[in-house]
Amino acid sequence: MANLSLLFKDTKRGWEGQIAGSYTGKRLSDISNWYDDDVWENGYFQLDVSAEKSWKNGVSVFAKASNLLDTPLLRFIQNGPHTEGVSSERHDGNVIERKEWHGQSLMVGVRYKL
Repeated sequence: MANLSLLFKDTKRGWEGQIAGSYTGKRLSDISNWYDDDVWENGYFQLDVSAEKSWKNGVSVFAKASNLLDTPLLRFIQNGPHTEGVSSERHDGNVIERKEWHGQSLMVGVRYKL
């Protein structure tokens, strides 16, 4: 797993911003009762951004966008002799067990600090 975040802050003008990326590598998801039938998750990258503008009167406007790339999460059984006869969608030769898209989200709002 790796994370990288770039932050910007200009307190004089009331601006803040962030770009954040994270990578999660291939990992074991479910252990099977049968030899070499474990379910794995493919690695994926996620990108999020946010920005905020504040004024001295306590009002601020913000926006945050999450999962901009909407990379699907692939769960698969690794290619091997036991998967040769399986007629199913494949990725790099591995049998795809499931594809999940978690979708993008956008949040915008106004805040007031007393």
